[in-house]
Amino acid sequence: MASLRYVIIEGAVENELLPFLAEHTPPNCCLYSPPVQPEILALAPYLVQVTAEVEEWLKFKTSPWGITLYSQENIHPLLQHLRHYLWAKIPDQDKPALMRFYDPRIIWSLLTVFTPRQRSVFIHPIGFVE
Repeated sequence: MASLRYVIIEGAVENELLPFLAEHTPPNCCLYSPPVQPEILALAPYLVQVTAEVEEWLKFKTSPWGITLYSQENIHPLLQHLRHYLWAKIPDQDKPALMRFYDPRIIWSLLTVFTPRQRSVFIHPIGFVE
């Protein structure tokens, strides 16, 4: 089976994301687990399967909109896997903190601080990250 190409796009960075998804309807899912407050939906990160329209829309974006992933998984199993990485426990904090691993300014540093096992588990259903 060939790898599928996905992107995680952060709505807080690309404010035209939801109108684009509504107009072009590529396979997509909000990374946040439901229920999501309506005012948060536009700011949330979305896992989107890359279509020609998505590729064209992203081609000239200069903002740090997100990351590209390649996987043999369908969108829903990949979504479930990625949701496990949204929250991080911080020492001496009662509540977990949002871990924006999908931010291209963060992903590479994050992967270097993961232990080899953590990195392996994170990357397992993902063949490649750009």
